[in-house]
Amino acid sequence: MPPEIQTYLEKLSKHLQTVLESNLVGVYLQGSGAQNDFRSGTSDLDVLVVVHNQIPGTQKDILASELDHKKLPVPAAGLDLMIVRKYAAQHLTQAPEYEFWFSTGEYWDTTVDKNGSTSEVLMYIATCAEQAQVLSGLDPQQVFSAVPHNILLQTLIDILEWHRTKILDNLHDPLGQYSVLNAARAWMYAEDKKLGSKAEGGMWVLVQESDNELVKNALLIRDEKSTTSPDAKEIDIFLQRVIEVCRAKLA
Repeated sequence: MPPEIQTYLEKLSKHLQTVLESNLVGVYLQGSGAQNDFRSGTSDLDVLVVVHNQIPGTQKDILASELDHKKLPVPAAGLDLMIVRKYAAQHLTQAPEYEFWFSTGEYWDTTVDKNGSTSEVLMYIATCAEQAQVLSGLDPQQVFSAVPHNILLQTLIDILEWHRTKILDNLHDPLGQYSVLNAARAWMYAEDKKLGSKAEGGMWVLVQESDNELVKNALLIRDEKSTTSPDAKEIDIFLQRVIEVCRAKLA
């Protein structure tokens, strides 16, 4: 990771410790930053924060102010930060509750969601259980339960269904690589039960299908070696195909 990213993560962790104090269990970097798949300029920083108890609204307001890109500039595409209670990280449901979901960045609209529930929390928990980089706090094995295969598979299906509504979306996936590579790693997980990075998923697909030009192009875009956007219908067909594979594994 570039030194400016490490410095930022240290500052972020200190802000969280100052605000949350003894309620804080740990701060964990997950996603591409913890999977050796970070791409400067295009990757965002995915951070999962775990607390013992519910967070007062006043603390959420402070965090939203202190962590805003305008106050604490993010040296990456953006910051995607979620806070969950330790209970939710250990007693899993299909849609775990979160205390706070926050995103900010130079070209991102800063968004604040002060509570809710979604199956996407399970993806965060699963990656932290296997691959988290501890920024502060307890070892991940003391915090996160392993997510059962079928539950995580359903989560990946939910994520791909969401991607189908955002194909070539200017904000979420302007060149289509995120939807394609998320589908690739979902396929890898469905077949091999391995939760890898987007790049690992793409390479796995190319082992199965060396002529898959859609995935080849997505990997080139991720490495900033191409700006050729594929056809939206072609992406959707691939997403539907992977969703069908995942659903078959659930049966």
